[in-house]
Amino acid sequence: QCGPGFFSPNGLPPCYSCPTNTFWVNATNCLPCLADRVTRGNGAKSQMDCKASCPPGTFNEIDGHENCMACPLHHYSDKTAALSCTECSRNQYTNSTGKTSISDCLTLSQAQCFCQNGNCVDRLPHIKSCVCSDGWTGEYCNKSLDPCASHPCYNGGICAGNGTTYTCTCPAGTQGTQCQVIIKTCTDDYCQNNGMCENLVSRPVCHCLTGFTGDRCQIVQNICASAPCRNGGICTAIGGVRFSCSCPSGFTGRSCEESTDDCYGRPCRNNGTCRDGYLTSTCDCDPAYTGRNCETRNKLCGTVDCGPEAMCLENEINNTYICICKEYTELNSSTMTCKVKDFCARNPCLNNGSCTSTGSSFNCVCPFGYGGSLCQLNINDCLSMPCQNRGQCYDLIGTFYCNCSGTGFQGDRCNIQVDDCASQPCIATGTDACEDMVNGYHCRCKAGYTGSNCETDINECDSDPCLHNATCINMVNAYVCQCPVGWVGSNCETENKLCTTTTCLNGAMCVDYFNGYFCACNPNTYERNCSARVNICQVTNPCIHGTCQDSNGSFQCNCDEGYEGDQCGIQQNFCNTTLSVCKNSGHCIPQLDNYECICSQGYTGKNCLSTVDNCSLCPSGSTCLNVDGKVYCRCPLDKEGHNCDK
Repeated sequence: QCGPGFFSPNGLPPCYSCPTNTFWVNATNCLPCLADRVTRGNGAKSQMDCKASCPPGTFNEIDGHENCMACPLHHYSDKTAALSCTECSRNQYTNSTGKTSISDCLTLSQAQCFCQNGNCVDRLPHIKSCVCSDGWTGEYCNKSLDPCASHPCYNGGICAGNGTTYTCTCPAGTQGTQCQVIIKTCTDDYCQNNGMCENLVSRPVCHCLTGFTGDRCQIVQNICASAPCRNGGICTAIGGVRFSCSCPSGFTGRSCEESTDDCYGRPCRNNGTCRDGYLTSTCDCDPAYTGRNCETRNKLCGTVDCGPEAMCLENEINNTYICICKEYTELNSSTMTCKVKDFCARNPCLNNGSCTSTGSSFNCVCPFGYGGSLCQLNINDCLSMPCQNRGQCYDLIGTFYCNCSGTGFQGDRCNIQVDDCASQPCIATGTDACEDMVNGYHCRCKAGYTGSNCETDINECDSDPCLHNATCINMVNAYVCQCPVGWVGSNCETENKLCTTTTCLNGAMCVDYFNGYFCACNPNTYERNCSARVNICQVTNPCIHGTCQDSNGSFQCNCDEGYEGDQCGIQQNFCNTTLSVCKNSGHCIPQLDNYECICSQGYTGKNCLSTVDNCSLCPSGSTCLNVDGKVYCRCPLDKEGHNCDK
């Protein structure tokens, strides 16, 4: 039995594929698909194989039928069963997929970029975006570029932004574009007693050596005021910077801190730990001290590198040190040493500029497209007018953008003429050639076509060229007139006179009448064109006394002797001639095949040509006169009468 997609009259092999646009019902029958559905070839196995046409706004590149996909953004389809969608022009867009008309292609001027502080430009086909004005950023140019965000002002300077730049208002005692320079206030003699002078904002600060105090180290300290001598020892100041202890019995050491009996009296100083030994004791000293009793302070400044051009000051009282930093350096809070100020720490260089410290200041190495001491300026790449052919230049970061819209050119610099013929806008059937022009094209149409794209077949029938109610049929660059009966010619302008093309035979005359003709046949001819002749001699013998001879539809009689006339029906009258047969006034009497002359007096003969000698009638003695065949007798005196017989 025939399986799905195949059939036969009896359902048995040989089987045949269901024809295109039909589907299998059973082994003997395939039914047609619904009116708007088709199959993809023969042998459809079910009604599900009948595919509907893709509606407008969708397409299927296989055959334009299900399964259909929506036209993508910036495309449309106004047809059913479309294989593809038509792309909108470069300067147009759609706001969703599945558009069905060219009217859905909105011009980019209708698009809203929502640029608050910039210009809306079409950088890419179908898309507009914002090019921000100086000092603004963000997708909609709604975020201000705050040049003070990185806190570029040092030493308490106050930052004030102005577009892409900033200004530092420096406190007293500082200067520089970022208040990074502290005005030098220290002099060589400002700090006394070898005190170290440090420049601070607005004033100098003195760091005094041990034994001195005061703003300028001018006061000598009473070194014994802190009672450095222990266990009842008596302190004696030496030069104001050192002291000496007179220890009581049982104690010794610089500060009388040592007991002469091993660990008695806590001989280990400066938090040293006493370990009693044989006849002696041992002190485990704090790392900052050394000596038998930990009495000697290690020179902390000898083990500490305060940094370049820094001075180390020790405080022997509390066993600490301080690094006095020079100008352009600062104290590292974690290591308590001086380090060169990192002017780049606060990222003063804008727009991803690279910062390099130079000791007293810093330098910004700007990325491509930026300039200024802080890379705060966007270099205007449009100053060199790179856009050609009236392209509009937009300055970007490190580059530029040429808006070529409306110029007829394309390319990064609008230097390439757009080939407007590349999209084949001219309809091929009506076009001889597409001529590319600047910002446009011209379709050179074939004869018979018109329109901007040669899409319109000129209807030559619009001028009503066909006459006499003829039907006009439009052709490509031509027309044809279907003439009504009775008219001919390219425009049905000529009455159809058939006699101009028709021959009537045998001398017949042709007579035209509306939409026809007839031949007026000569006698003895017939048929439509008088082509047939009657043989009169065969039909009837018209020659009464003669022989009939046919002559092109007529006849000629060869008359028997003594007869004449068309049909030899007239007996020949020999008297009836233009010349008198009987002369001399003789009277002619016709006879069969002959004539007889009755001669006038005095004449005789067949034709009365002979004169009769009648003078014998005149008697003797008379004179005979023969005048015109008549005899006159001139009688003697004694006679009279015609013949002188009286």
